[in-house]
Amino acid sequence: MEISILNVPKSASEFDVRSAMRQELHRPEFSPSTPINFHVHLFQDRKGRPQGRGTLTLPTRDIGVRFLREYGTYGGGRKVVVRNTSLMLSESNKPVDQTIVNHIVRLPFDTHAGIFYFDRPLIMILEGLGVPYQVFKKYQDNAIKKVNLATSSGDSAALFLNDLGLGTAYRVSGTLMRLGVPLPQDSFYSRAMLYARNDALRDIKHKSRIPIPDTYNLVGVADVHGFLKEGEVFVCLEPVPGGPRTYLSGDVLIIRSPCIHPADVQIANAIGHPAAGSCVAKEPLANTLVFSTKGRRPLCSYLGGGDLDGDEYAVISLDQHPGFRGIRPEPPGRYDPAVPKRLPRECTQDDIAQFVVDFTNTHNLGVLSITWQILADTREDGIFDKDCMLLTDLHSRAVDFPKSGTAVAIGEIPQRPSLLPDWHAPETLDPDVYYTSQRAIGRLFREVDLPTIEIESSAARQERRRAEADETADPFEGEDEMEYFPQTPTPDQIDSLRSTFLYYRSQLQNTCTIPGGGAMLTEEEVFIGTIVANASQPAKRLDHISKVREEMTLLVNHVREDLMGGDGEAVEDLTRRLRVSYWAWRRCVQSDVFGAKSFGWIAMEVCFRLIDEINETCVRMLLRAIASMNQRMQWI
Repeated sequence: MEISILNVPKSASEFDVRSAMRQELHRPEFSPSTPINFHVHLFQDRKGRPQGRGTLTLPTRDIGVRFLREYGTYGGGRKVVVRNTSLMLSESNKPVDQTIVNHIVRLPFDTHAGIFYFDRPLIMILEGLGVPYQVFKKYQDNAIKKVNLATSSGDSAALFLNDLGLGTAYRVSGTLMRLGVPLPQDSFYSRAMLYARNDALRDIKHKSRIPIPDTYNLVGVADVHGFLKEGEVFVCLEPVPGGPRTYLSGDVLIIRSPCIHPADVQIANAIGHPAAGSCVAKEPLANTLVFSTKGRRPLCSYLGGGDLDGDEYAVISLDQHPGFRGIRPEPPGRYDPAVPKRLPRECTQDDIAQFVVDFTNTHNLGVLSITWQILADTREDGIFDKDCMLLTDLHSRAVDFPKSGTAVAIGEIPQRPSLLPDWHAPETLDPDVYYTSQRAIGRLFREVDLPTIEIESSAARQERRRAEADETADPFEGEDEMEYFPQTPTPDQIDSLRSTFLYYRSQLQNTCTIPGGGAMLTEEEVFIGTIVANASQPAKRLDHISKVREEMTLLVNHVREDLMGGDGEAVEDLTRRLRVSYWAWRRCVQSDVFGAKSFGWIAMEVCFRLIDEINETCVRMLLRAIASMNQRMQWI
């Protein structure tokens, strides 16, 4: 059900409205069994300014009617308050967008039993506990196959890009979903999708980021009634609020990230469907992991010293994933409380500044993790080597550093060996100069083949860019080659398009230039939001990717405002701007000028937004006409 939201403060963001809605919808009195999932959208005008209205989408009509009965403008006395302003809520006259309903039903906001991913430390722990290599390879092969098929259709490509967070500046995922038809073969789009697949496969190869299906990330809570026995857990899954429930039963694997200690993986017994009349049957706490409160020590504290103040735990059913049944759980670490650094006086601003400096200089979590992985790979005892066990204690101290103020000194960290495994080789070096690791992460690393991408030299890219980026060239010159178009834009409209495009291209040119060395990114890389070139320091590449995405988001929003701009909200004005944007898209598709292809995607997305505005305007006109007719009928 869709609910109309009015009287939204202009200073409020979607996050503010979502937070206020969450506070009311997730009250135990309103949703006693599981928090209700919802979606909030605030409308903006053509300039991107807030309009003070929006929509709230709820998964079912029953929930919407109950919500309006309590919070509606003509309902109960309760109010949803945002920035000291009461929102006006009423049932929307528009039909609910079933795409949004399907999305929020499949992906609940706060209780989403999300998919779980392997990483290298976890794989090393599981291998040390007895999981054979073939188990990891099966999941990796499935992940690679899924990536290679992900861009075979528009819908699957949209979901793939959305999951990876790629193409966000140009809203590629949403545009693909709106198209609803297969895209024609286009070299620009094909290369962009190739770069997207390369980004996903690079994470699998160099980070072992492998998805595990039918797993659940759940918030841990305590069994306050004392119903569960020691070693028991309770898991009730309710994907759709108010829908059918599933209860996990039998042995389950429980994991809490980050993992580094052999005991960070434990096995518990899920009790399954609760007995009728029991406390967990009356209050099932759906989409959470309920831990027993009995025993000498809480099970959650086994997992890296975890607790129940909001920590998430991964749950893997061994009935669904029998490959993990051979695990031999280890006794947990002590995880003594961190001893805080105390001052014999009151804390001053200088002390705070010194703490920030110390944190920057001595925050060694990454060094500890990599050293642990290398030593576990090289030592005969693997993760049980004495130096690896020492590193688990140091890692625990380093995690508590922000709370305790006591850092781990570099001198306390065991030395790495001079010969390193091939999986640790920088992307820019040949892994053959490193030793061939026989551990699971080394074998998985060698199994992944990245797509063959011809990366031009910096000089070649600059030369090609100079040839493409003629300052006077634009996709709107020359004869119109379109087979059919109802109305060609006027010369003034074409001049306005040309001015917007030339500004966009000059800014795109600047973004494509990587500071230092004069290297150039391709238009496809900027469009999809990644960098395909190998890097000796992947962290710096990630920093530059973030900068590129931020710059392009601002640029694309500016261009979108120009294309959406114009005086008047009449249907005729909107239709005229739609014709201009459509014409710009068609011309850009046919052009080889640098920047034209990505500019065409902006124009395509603007077309969809204008179509939505035209539909909304027509609906408002129809509603006003009906209201006027009803008023005249009353006078008669």
